[in-house]
Amino acid sequence: MTGPKPQHSSNPSVSSAHQSNKSISSDVGKTPTEGDATSSGAYVPRSPPRYDGNRDPDPAPWQEFPGGKADPQHTPITFDPRNLDLGGQAWTVIRGFIPDSPLPAKPKLNTSGKEVKLSLNTWPVTGLPTNPVWQYDVLIGTGVEKRGKVMKAWESPTLQNILGPNWIYDGNRIAWSPTEMKELRKTLNLDQEYGRTRKREVPDEVTVVIRPAKDPQVKFDKLHAYLNGQTSFDNGILEAINFLDHLLRMWPSSRLTKIKRSFFAEPREPISLGDGIEAFHGVYESIRPVHSPMGPIMSVNVDVANGTFWSESQVLHTARELGRCRDGYDLSMKCQPKHDKLGLGGRLESETFKLLRVLRKVSITVIHRAPDKGKPEPSYVIDKLLNQSAKEYVQKMRHPKTGKEEEMTIVQYFREKYNIHLKYPDMPLIKTTKKDVVLPLELCKIKPKQRYVFKLNDRQISNMIKFAVTPPPQRWAHIKEGLDMLKWVQDPYLKAYGLKIQSQPQAVRAHVLPNPKVQFGNGPHNPGTTGRWDLRGKKFMNGNSKELKAWGIMVAEGRGAPDKAAIERFIGEFIKIYSQHGGRIVNPKPVILPSAGASDGAKMVETLWTATGNANKMRPQMLMFVLLSKDAKLYNRIKKSTDCRYGVVSQCMQSAHVFKCQAQYISNVCMKFNAKLGGYTTRAVGVKNNDKFGSFNKATLIMGADVSHAAPGSDVPSTACMTFSLNLLCTRYAAAIDVNGHRVEIIATSNIEKFMKPMITGWASNLNMGRLPASLIYFRDGVSEGQYHQVINEEIHDIKNLLKEINPNTTTKITVIVATKRHHIRFFPDHNDRVAADRNGNAVPGTLVQTGCTSPFEYDFYLCAHSAIKGTARPVGYHVLLDENNYPVNELQQMIYDHSYQYIRSTTPVSIHPAIYYAHLAAKRAVCHEDKPYESGPQMKGKKQKKESSLSDDGGYKPLLPMPDQGGIRFEMWYV
Repeated sequence: MTGPKPQHSSNPSVSSAHQSNKSISSDVGKTPTEGDATSSGAYVPRSPPRYDGNRDPDPAPWQEFPGGKADPQHTPITFDPRNLDLGGQAWTVIRGFIPDSPLPAKPKLNTSGKEVKLSLNTWPVTGLPTNPVWQYDVLIGTGVEKRGKVMKAWESPTLQNILGPNWIYDGNRIAWSPTEMKELRKTLNLDQEYGRTRKREVPDEVTVVIRPAKDPQVKFDKLHAYLNGQTSFDNGILEAINFLDHLLRMWPSSRLTKIKRSFFAEPREPISLGDGIEAFHGVYESIRPVHSPMGPIMSVNVDVANGTFWSESQVLHTARELGRCRDGYDLSMKCQPKHDKLGLGGRLESETFKLLRVLRKVSITVIHRAPDKGKPEPSYVIDKLLNQSAKEYVQKMRHPKTGKEEEMTIVQYFREKYNIHLKYPDMPLIKTTKKDVVLPLELCKIKPKQRYVFKLNDRQISNMIKFAVTPPPQRWAHIKEGLDMLKWVQDPYLKAYGLKIQSQPQAVRAHVLPNPKVQFGNGPHNPGTTGRWDLRGKKFMNGNSKELKAWGIMVAEGRGAPDKAAIERFIGEFIKIYSQHGGRIVNPKPVILPSAGASDGAKMVETLWTATGNANKMRPQMLMFVLLSKDAKLYNRIKKSTDCRYGVVSQCMQSAHVFKCQAQYISNVCMKFNAKLGGYTTRAVGVKNNDKFGSFNKATLIMGADVSHAAPGSDVPSTACMTFSLNLLCTRYAAAIDVNGHRVEIIATSNIEKFMKPMITGWASNLNMGRLPASLIYFRDGVSEGQYHQVINEEIHDIKNLLKEINPNTTTKITVIVATKRHHIRFFPDHNDRVAADRNGNAVPGTLVQTGCTSPFEYDFYLCAHSAIKGTARPVGYHVLLDENNYPVNELQQMIYDHSYQYIRSTTPVSIHPAIYYAHLAAKRAVCHEDKPYESGPQMKGKKQKKESSLSDDGGYKPLLPMPDQGGIRFEMWYV
């Protein structure tokens, strides 16, 4: 694995169903050998041929042939891999790359624990199409037309009459039909097709070319062979699944509002989220090959979809909500432009006006005139809001009465044309995408069922959670409503092509793994399958590693701040409770300082650091801050100074909780406080745990990795984080973070070297007598199936190279596991089964599902390790990409479940392995470590801000501020 990385393309645009298949073998009709089911029942997939790097060159652009039209013969069918849910081996085909070795095969199923029955929200496909399905290349126009025009051409009466019924079109370059057809070329006049009377200098014409694909028949025989274990995955199988995916979506798309694989009908009871946004339930469906109790089959996953949409209301009403205005007059005043303070005469946008930018691209209609008979309601799209009022904006228009061209204000035009006296003439105007069409805000109405694509604010998120979080019985009822929306039995396209879906959901036999005991310093506790425990009377498994002497507390001053007596009462109770939990405090009188009016977090930290150090004649060990509110800027500035400038751990608390001084709150703070000072709360003791290495019989390092991205459209760089276990029991983790390019998911080589080298050398010297770990388990979060090969061939390649650099004779064996929560699989046990279901109807912690929703031949499983307090528990999907350690399936899955009980700041098991959970926490802290002035604000303010504070001199992103070596903070749990 040493040497340069394998070179391959990671660009989705290279995917093509008509790429050269030289590197893909078709085994249909061959004698099955490798790839057959073994006597043990485990599937051994065929080793796909190695990719030799000799890909066909990218296809040339569509060639012009006589008449200036485009020739579709030279253009391949293309897929967007982000729109398909397939297995890892399938993805390597459409991404133009085959990994060095196949992913691990599905092992024997885990049979430990109690067997239970539950239902999944998946429905088996009982019948695939048996009649031929023909695939066609489609070119509408020149290939660069907008999607709206393309669909208008496809849905035109003339073209539909020629094609006949049951054609399926993907909206891009592929169509399917149950009947064979030769080439079709037709020029359509869209004005005539849709009865438009407006005269144009150039007719709105578009040419449609439909030709049989290079390999015109969909290969359902190959799909059957794949499911039977007789062939490896190739483009023919991919094309068959792609067709089935579009077949499922065709009829719902014609009746319902479609958002990718989700569909929404007119809501019966939409829930307002505030600011003109509402939410309502829809239905999600997708099809994929799965391992089922009957063997490999195709299966349809159906789930609830929760969508956010603009409310159907007057634009004025929505604008008032967005601007937090009492009425239209208040909105008019707050939208008034400000004049440049430099005296240059410029007009600056007000803050309220800036908030209204989110209305861009919203479709609207007008309320001041009725549509003409027999014609659709006039519709417009907001291009932008003009920073001018109806009184100020002047445009050359035809006078409604005289018919002469003259300059008029919007106020004059509507008074003369419609006898409308605008109520709010000082309000901004709407400029639409139609040329020269400008409309007053008060005369426009937002059309229904338009998706809201922006990030929700805190209030909206809170309302959305209340709406979306539903217990299992209610979620199942919503899924049934979704099935009623889909109407599979009535679907004419499913009937025409012969796709049959079972009416009953998939029932599976799951296993409830044995729960571990939670070991505290004063004895074990067995939570059973309740999924929770408390800290009353419990000592932490390991208290702070060094006695606490140098610590201080600063209290932010202001309205609602606790007085000195309240602080002293809280400190006394805190010391008592922490000591009861096993904490060691030798100085019961920490430095207590008021903030002295300081609102700058950096100044507060500097003052407290100096006072605490001087009072104790040593480096401060812990700084605490009592804050008046959840002020993100103040919190971030405090953490930036403590983490990156002084290298000291810190703890922030809310003044309201300090006033209440409740024991439960203090115990919760003590868990984090103790972790930052070198201790840990609990250790999970399973049936086979030994005292030396816990879940392992050899020295093992666990790493977690995640890359977080900013909201779409933001210029903020992505942040990579890696976590490293700090002891052999894997109860404590260090973390390292830095920028990772812009929306780049694979962790950069430089980051892996920078993060891992000091951590692994420290681990070896402190825990393993200078030796590298015998085994390394790498938990990776956030990667899609299409990126599995990149994780192995780039990240693991870099890790192995680094291990070789540290010790050329290393024998460290690596296991790689990807964990994901971004899926739609849910467990529904019988509510009356006390072994399988908790009191809310969720699957009990430890529920393991290995069939019914998993890959047909690869090593993956779903584990519900936690107990959901509200709503329906979402299991975590784990996919094993590499297992050089050859862990028995029972032991590997049990280890993941056991470790969920070791999360350091919780009294419940967590849903995902703690190594990943800690990576999430540390990545969130990245905003505090940005190398930019405090006054500049967050990087996501815009491109200009990015150039000022995010980019380095060489044009790349500035790295995050490093954490100092002094004090050893990098090897503490500073992020919890």
